[in-house]
Amino acid sequence: MDSTARAIDHSPSTPFADGGRGGSGHVGSSSSAGATALHDLLTPEEKKQNHILSEKKRREGIRNGFVTLTELVPGLTPAKSKSEALVLRATIDYLDVLHDERQKLERELAELKRGSGSGGGSVAG
Repeated sequence: MDSTARAIDHSPSTPFADGGRGGSGHVGSSSSAGATALHDLLTPEEKKQNHILSEKKRREGIRNGFVTLTELVPGLTPAKSKSEALVLRATIDYLDVLHDERQKLERELAELKRGSGSGGGSVAG
């Protein structure tokens, strides 16, 4: 059997295919005896190739995540998003703005609820 037939498929259906549990995608990362036994059957070269593929998939998932952030965060464009640090900083700044806006809206809602509960006039919509 050649190494491609015995290689383990590590292709995730999404960048976070493990459901955010932080799984490594490596054959030996499972606690099941079957996966460990399979891992023991692989040659060192096959293990190396599996590791290379897993690492490539991991990097691809990270890259896709940065592309998604670039699309979602206002002010970021592909030209401006060459630096991952810049993308992360802009994302943090945007989340801070959204958080502040939410707190403001929650305060306004609480004021409206207090005002309508006092028997005063109705709230215009």
